[in-house]
Amino acid sequence: MATSLTDTRLRHLAGSLLATAEPGDPPIAFGVSWASGEVELHFRDLVAGDPAAELRGFRAPESWWAFGVVAHVRTRCLDTGAVLAEHQPFVHLVARSGEQVTVLDSGGVDPLPVCSAGGPHGRLSDACARVLALPTPPPPADSGLLLATLWLDAVARRAQAEPGSPPFWPDVVALLPLSTSVAHGDPAESGDVVSALGPVFAHTWPWGRLRSSCAAGMGPLGAIDATIAAWADEGTFARLALEPFPDLPDLVALLDALLAPPVARRIHETLTAWGLSRWPDPDGLGGGAGHGTVVRPHHSAVGDTMGPHLGTFAPGADRNRLGG
Repeated sequence: MATSLTDTRLRHLAGSLLATAEPGDPPIAFGVSWASGEVELHFRDLVAGDPAAELRGFRAPESWWAFGVVAHVRTRCLDTGAVLAEHQPFVHLVARSGEQVTVLDSGGVDPLPVCSAGGPHGRLSDACARVLALPTPPPPADSGLLLATLWLDAVARRAQAEPGSPPFWPDVVALLPLSTSVAHGDPAESGDVVSALGPVFAHTWPWGRLRSSCAAGMGPLGAIDATIAAWADEGTFARLALEPFPDLPDLVALLDALLAPPVARRIHETLTAWGLSRWPDPDGLGGGAGHGTVVRPHHSAVGDTMGPHLGTFAPGADRNRLGG
């Protein structure tokens, strides 16, 4: 398939910017505009140590044709986890057309393309796209994933805080967000009510309503700043909401090890009722064995090549403010 003109321009610009990166430089955000037939670059040093987080809430002027970041990253082997390079320069660049390019310093003559056109899916990709008001990949289909994640994270914290006294099922139910009436109701009925709560929540609070309510300073689970929620789209909002927590499969595996098998089993039954897990072996619960396959959202840094270390950079002072 032929390479588009936009993609060619992105690659050329990304390669030129990569060539200017020096070890120890802070990450830099840049906007690209045209003036009198010439390219203008608008630079700003990113000083907070996490480029994706620092860009949240910023909206580029309409005159900008593209937006991106120059930074350094640690790369690892996907098979072994071994570190391949420390402080490896890279550029991530997004055009208003939606095309994007990520290139790494190969240590040779030409930069190493990580991706182009469709681009990666991750924190920095989300942030750069939203700076240009572009859509990002969709959220998990079911917002019940957020409710389950918040719940099981609270249960894990409670179990780890009191390792000699693991919570019983009524204690676990009491930690479920939005479940005050369930926690203080008839224990014989609480299982049925809890099983219904996830689907009811997902139907009542889809991701779009959660985001718009949070942007208005309301909603049932609004831990995201209203300005950031208004800046995000549904996909970015969902990933921001899930970002502070372990993935649901990891929480399930942890609780299998921390809780009594009957309590762990009831959690699996609840997740199954919520449509979030499958049980390959219902008799294998307890001690971390036999837990189901649970829906896992993908929210890596830029993409799998980059891993979770993107955003650990040396701070620096502003040069020219974005938009200035």
